[in-house]
Amino acid sequence: MTNLKTSFDAGLQELKTMRDEIRVRLHLAGQELRTQWEEQVEPAIGRIEGQIKEVRDDSVEAVKDAIERAKAAFQEFRGRLGDDKSPRAVSER
Repeated sequence: MTNLKTSFDAGLQELKTMRDEIRVRLHLAGQELRTQWEEQVEPAIGRIEGQIKEVRDDSVEAVKDAIERAKAAFQEFRGRLGDDKSPRAVSER
């Protein structure tokens, strides 16, 4: 269970880092993207983070899937913010 918790904690930390990067970029983005973030993306990510925190042995696959969905949502939204030259974005391509 310790390795599993470590894995989930790492995934959750990665989501938080991605969220923080997007928040910084949103400061410079247009109002339409900010509205989409505040009304659609961020609440969904908050729900996923809550699911990760409540993980049990029988929900391992569900949590892994939630982390991957959240990463995909962040990456898609980050793409809407425009040209991203960060090292993380370059390594993901």
